[in-house]
Amino acid sequence: KMMRGERGSMTLRVSLHAGPDAAPSRRHAVFAPIELPGGNYWSLAVVSPENAVLAAMRNFRNQWLTAVAAAICVLIVLSLLLTRSMARSRAEREKHQAEEMFVRLLDFTPMGVAVYTEKGEIFYVNQSILDLLEAEPEQVFGHNVFDFLLPSYHQIARDRIRRLLSG
Repeated sequence: KMMRGERGSMTLRVSLHAGPDAAPSRRHAVFAPIELPGGNYWSLAVVSPENAVLAAMRNFRNQWLTAVAAAICVLIVLSLLLTRSMARSRAEREKHQAEEMFVRLLDFTPMGVAVYTEKGEIFYVNQSILDLLEAEPEQVFGHNVFDFLLPSYHQIARDRIRRLLSG
């Protein structure tokens, strides 16, 4: 091929040392023609020892495998993070839906329901309580529950709250 002016590759066996003990080594070459004026050409050949070619191929393979392994690890980590995020989002959505359903249930309960903090600050009352007090929500929310009890019931209510909080 080289003599016909074509591109190609070849393997050579070359003895670099003189003498009867000299073992020939394999060399790999690639060649390409360079056109000269007058229809002539030269063939330019690049020759490398076999171990250099194999080392370069091994090095390329190892780098490629490292890059692929790193990409797979990144994909696995991203997949796990996305799965956790989606599960957390779904759990929060389900919790919010359950809370909304509970509030709707309390709103339609015929008996009065008030929810307040340990300190007695009211943050929810249902419609039955509002009807009983003849009040609007903003007149009740944020007030202390004791504001709506007769003073003679304050100690009884405090004792019951303490018992509830102590378990």
